Amino acid sequence: MKRVIVNVLLLVIFLILLYGCKNETKPSVEESIPYTKLSESDILNNYNEDVKKSFRTLIATNKCLTCTFVGAILNGKDLKGKTLISSNLTSANLASSNLEEADLYLADLSETNLHQANLKGANLSRADLSEANINQANLERANLSGADLSNVNLSKASLFLTNLEKANLYKANLSEANLSGADLIRTNLYLANLEKAILMRANLEKAHLEGTNLSAANLYKANLEEANLSAADLSGAYLEGADLSGAYLSRANLSKANLVSANLSGAYLSGTNLREANLREADLSGAYLKNIINLESAIKCKTIFPWGEENQDCNTK
Repeated sequence: MKRVIVNVLLLVIFLILLYGCKNETKPSVEESIPYTKLSESDILNNYNEDVKKSFRTLIATNKCLTCTFVGAILNGKDLKGKTLISSNLTSANLASSNLEEADLYLADLSETNLHQANLKGANLSRADLSEANINQANLERANLSGADLSNVNLSKASLFLTNLEKANLYKANLSEANLSGADLIRTNLYLANLEKAILMRANLEKAHLEGTNLSAANLYKANLEEANLSAADLSGAYLEGADLSGAYLSRANLSKANLVSANLSGAYLSGTNLREANLREADLSGAYLKNIINLESAIKCKTIFPWGEENQDCNTK
């Protein structure tokens, strides 16, 4: 009898541990944000008649082409899938709003507040986002091709697999942003800040990165073929396996950069600083190395130069 009671108690304890302590699946960040539905109460009295009309059209049809929402307060609103092609949202407050898969093609979002907004999968092709605040926003898989993102704040934003082909990111702040797998072909990143940004396997072919800050950035296996990196700061950058073939690196700072197995064949490195750079198994065949700085302090092991292979640092850890 005692054995039966003990067995029952053990079974009860087992069931409590199995079901009573089971953790529920945590919702995603976007799902946990309490977005509110757009309604008539969002139409403020101080809005002009055009803005009021635009609000009513969007509420009734979920779309509003060439409409005006200048200075509108839309923070925290659920605008998922809305069509706002060619609409004017200048200086609007869209902080923490849900614009997932929204169509904002050719829209004017200049000086707009998009702090922590969800723009996952949104179409922002050729949109004007100049001087907008987009920091900590989710732009994963969004289409920003040809968009004007000059002087925008995209620090700590998620741009995973985002299309930024031919976009203008002049002087944009992308510090600590995640651009892994992003398409940045022919993108203008002149004087942009990409310090500590993650650009793993990003495609930066023929991108304009003159004077860009890429210090401590992660460019693992990134494609920088024929990119313009003149006077760029790549100090401490992680470039293992990166393709820099034919890249223009005149006066660039590559001090302490990790260039293990990087392809620098045919690259232009005149006046480039390679102080303590790791060039193990790097390919610099056909590279232009006139006036190169601190090459003697770089780590060389199975490193291919125009004059042959160097291995003097193979025992260096």
